[in-house]
Amino acid sequence: MSTQETIADKNKAHWNNVAETYETGDPAGIKKLWLDPELIRIQSKIAQDAADAMLKKYTFDENSTTLLEFACGT
Repeated sequence: MSTQETIADKNKAHWNNVAETYETGDPAGIKKLWLDPELIRIQSKIAQDAADAMLKKYTFDENSTTLLEFACGT
């Protein structure tokens, strides 16, 4: 296994664990914040800007590029 695969696998395992614990409760009130329309708009803009910057900087090849995906799928 390559170093990049190891990092990606560890990242996936970490966020899968976060997703599991997210379902068990919300003591910090995070879920309520995520439903705020203004925060959703801001987060979407930040995500789009980050994606645009990455695509300008790095060559994307769908057969060989490894991406770390942070959507935990809860």
